[in-house]
Amino acid sequence: MQIGDAAEAMRLLVGGDQVTTYNEGDEQYEVHVRAMPDYRRTVADVGGLTVASSRLGSVALDNIASFEPGSAPAEIQRLNRARQVTVYASLLPGVGQTNVMDAMQASASRLNLGPEYFTRFADVPASCAGRGRRSCWPSASRSCSCT
Repeated sequence: MQIGDAAEAMRLLVGGDQVTTYNEGDEQYEVHVRAMPDYRRTVADVGGLTVASSRLGSVALDNIASFEPGSAPAEIQRLNRARQVTVYASLLPGVGQTNVMDAMQASASRLNLGPEYFTRFADVPASCAGRGRRSCWPSASRSCSCT
């Protein structure tokens, strides 16, 4: 059994995967498949899930893997092969974009990230509108940097 086969089976059975889309009128819905909750609720449930083996037929995951509590990101996003974290926000009525951006930048600064980390705003703010570029963000001096 290949470790990648077991990992792919766990990803599909526990996390699920989009398999198609369904259209109804003007609406389109994603269709996801994963094991029913009763088969993925506990470690014992997941250990009992079976994966296909070319030599052994179906093999229960607990026969080929051990399970330990841990933490990891649910998904790793990349941009130009570098890991990225995307934060989405909507403004409440009466709250200015500059105030929110300053607060987000201050929060990021308090994390004391190393020099290999950086932050930027990817949405096109009103101050950058009309420049014909897709990646614009305000710099610290409030001028507009566009690529």
